[in-house]
Amino acid sequence: MMIKSNNPRRALFKASLLASLGLGIVGCSRYQPEDRLDEIRIGVPDVAPRLDPRFATDAFSTRIGRLIYPALIDFDKASIPSPWLAIRWEWRDAVNLWVDIRNDVFFHHGKPLSVEDVVATYQSVLNPLTTSPLRGPLRNLLQVTAVDKGVLFTWSKPDQLALFRLTIPIMPADLLATNHNFEKIPVGTGGCRFVSYEDQTLSLIRSDSVRLTFMGVKDASVRLLKLVRGELDLLQNDLSPELIHHARSRSSVNVTTSIGSSFSYIGFNLADPILSQLPVRQAIAHAIDRQKIVHTLLDDMARVGEGLFPPEHWCGLQSGLVGYLYDPEKARALLKAAGLQTNEITLTYKTSTDPTRIRLATVYQSMLAEVGIKLIIDSHDWGTFYSDIKQGNFQLYGLAWVGVKSPEIFEYAFASYSMPPNGANRGHYDDKAFDAMLGSALTAPTMPDMATEYNHIQQHLLATLPILPLWYDNQVLVTRPCIKDYQLASDGRYDALLMTRKVA
Repeated sequence: MMIKSNNPRRALFKASLLASLGLGIVGCSRYQPEDRLDEIRIGVPDVAPRLDPRFATDAFSTRIGRLIYPALIDFDKASIPSPWLAIRWEWRDAVNLWVDIRNDVFFHHGKPLSVEDVVATYQSVLNPLTTSPLRGPLRNLLQVTAVDKGVLFTWSKPDQLALFRLTIPIMPADLLATNHNFEKIPVGTGGCRFVSYEDQTLSLIRSDSVRLTFMGVKDASVRLLKLVRGELDLLQNDLSPELIHHARSRSSVNVTTSIGSSFSYIGFNLADPILSQLPVRQAIAHAIDRQKIVHTLLDDMARVGEGLFPPEHWCGLQSGLVGYLYDPEKARALLKAAGLQTNEITLTYKTSTDPTRIRLATVYQSMLAEVGIKLIIDSHDWGTFYSDIKQGNFQLYGLAWVGVKSPEIFEYAFASYSMPPNGANRGHYDDKAFDAMLGSALTAPTMPDMATEYNHIQQHLLATLPILPLWYDNQVLVTRPCIKDYQLASDGRYDALLMTRKVA
């Protein structure tokens, strides 16, 4: 088997990595970067945000967007809707939801938040000419109007997730009316104002004049080296287990970890003649030893999971549910029953050029080879890779759902009517039984009833396998000792940067 605790390739990688880090630190020991207490520097793999929140779908853009553009609704630790820019809400009848908003909030250009801003934002997203990917979950929203000093959302049919859908970042109506370029100069009501974005560096400034500088450094070992040298102050995630071990061994940095909710999975293209066959997808599921990968390759920095939401989520699957256990003999039998000859099946797996993602891909390659499937690894830079996935240009791919709180994700990602450009059903999953189950969930009378319905939905997804669930990745934080009060969130959001201090 490819992954073993005494794997010589892994040991060589670790030794060469730590040696290079050590040499880098010695060679640059005289370098003294400017270290300002009013600037917190965050190292990330890539700085390429969509600053117009109507088009932000990747994790980094969404996290940055939360700092600039609050929405009406947020979610608490149990993923229950809670007020953000909203104050309160009430259902006027089965399809009319009225929302009252705050009157003490101002946009960064000085304009006070009003109901007109909420109406204009939602009308912009709903406008087909805008081509916003956020429009899909709002397909049943008929109109948004200003009523009784609040905002009335009128839906075409009863929808118990209507409140969960009110997470669109609110934008100023006056700038929307003039076609302001929010990609160049974002303007919101959040705790951070935009300063600049160029050359892989994004700068925001808090209301207390502390600057947050996000610096793109592609190589993870270089990011850690820059933190040790004092060029960066904070790293969150995107570090290999070897780098985390190395960081823990150094007294000059602090390492914190916690369980996370980011859901890693393998996506299938069900329009592909081979992958459209359920036995093939089941064979792949039985061929991949998820538990061994988590323990050996990921150093137990993840939890094997069977559904999109972890057990602590209000509609998450219970941790005792057993999915596809590692069973290569069963995998070979499934392929044989499907009339497929082993060693004649070739599939292509798309991934990014991130070293950890490449290593995961080579492990999948080795495990699938044992059951007679040849896996070709096709890796690209993040932009090219993600563009291919959005366009459906893949057979298999590896990604993660990050920051997902609402069960509306099941409709957005798997409903037959949510195929691009109407949603994110990029794998062409077309299951009428699943669509009917969604309808039942959206009309469930109470949240416990909804939780039951969504548990059934997740079990149906597990049985039909439009994606292969892998695990929930842990959250990792590495900081210099001068960084105080940063609290890791299970979904990796950057909200804690609004309260983080940098001390002498």
